[in-house]
Amino acid sequence: HKDLNLFQGILFLNISKNFLSDICPKNDSPYSFLSLTKSFDISFNYISHLFKYCFQGHSALENLFLSNNKIDKIDGGAFFGSETISKLDLSFNKISTLDNDCFHGIKKMEYLNLEGNDIIILEPNVFSEIEISSLGSPSFKVCCLYKKSENVCTVTWHWISSCDDLLSSTAMKVIIWFVAFLSIFFNIVCFVLK
Repeated sequence: HKDLNLFQGILFLNISKNFLSDICPKNDSPYSFLSLTKSFDISFNYISHLFKYCFQGHSALENLFLSNNKIDKIDGGAFFGSETISKLDLSFNKISTLDNDCFHGIKKMEYLNLEGNDIIILEPNVFSEIEISSLGSPSFKVCCLYKKSENVCTVTWHWISSCDDLLSSTAMKVIIWFVAFLSIFFNIVCFVLK
């Protein structure tokens, strides 16, 4: 780490497309010498896990690009110590779960991009401590969980439903009941005639 201190004044660091598979060993931040870095691009690598305290010591970090990696696990507190992150790009990874404390340490964010992930499990308070101005979402349910504003999400909203109601329109509810009734009626007719 002695030689790495030469890089302390770097404001913008791009180490994308470098075949990196691990950027932070468990409970360690090897890039803590980059305390003045404002933009850090680690996209298009093979990183699969963001350990706790991974970005600790990045007190000036504003933009963090982690897109197009293989990230499938974000430990709680991975961004702790990097409270100044305003743009976080986690798009096109393999994230399937967002735990309550995965963004712990970040209070306000201008842009969070989660597009291109297959998020299946969302903890109910994953966005409770964070204020996001713009959220790039892979699915409607992520936007629904971030209930602070519907205008924040960039996902295509479904015209059939809203976050509060699966079928928000009364006309849609009537049509669904009518189709269901007709289906049951004709199934009974077919069963009786056979």
